[in-house]
Amino acid sequence: MKQLLVDGCPFCAMFKNPEENIKTELYFPEINEVKESDFIIIHNEEEDKPMIIFKEHVTDITQDNWRTLNYVSKKTFGKMIRYRVNNRYVKDHFHCYILR
Repeated sequence: MKQLLVDGCPFCAMFKNPEENIKTELYFPEINEVKESDFIIIHNEEEDKPMIIFKEHVTDITQDNWRTLNYVSKKTFGKMIRYRVNNRYVKDHFHCYILR
């Protein structure tokens, strides 16, 4: 199944051409694995927090997706994290912040 990526979306651009469009710290995955990954975790400089961006241009994600990103996030940042879902930057592309 082809993933939905939208032209003009800054988040979709990160998955289309990560070397050019990811300009901040990338926590997960490695830069050469971004195109195959279902999500990325980057440092959001404006919020000064890690931010998870789901690959597909959708407003919500499945329980399975939540389980996977929760596992990776806790492995990366420790078990005492919470999430803040706030799609204010790109309203129709799922992203959330990791609160430590």
